Amino acid sequence: MVDNYNTGKNTSYDDLRVEGQSRTKITYAILKEDLVEKLGVIDAALLNGGSDSAGKILVERMKKTIAGDPHLIENILHDFISR
Repeated sequence: MVDNYNTGKNTSYDDLRVEGQSRTKITYAILKEDLVEKLGVIDAALLNGGSDSAGKILVERMKKTIAGDPHLIENILHDFISR
């Protein structure tokens, strides 16, 4: 299952099973360290692309702050933002 995850052959359900523990740790770090509050204030001058631009800026800031796979961090944050 992990090999299929790395090659992109898993179903989304199997990907979630592989990502589960890491996803929990990343989510905990976001909440425990109040990262949305600390990193989520974005200068209006940086928002040329609208709300999508704000999401991208927040994702990049969090990827620099949170220990873990940057691709997984990005996926988790995009999931949160879409809700």
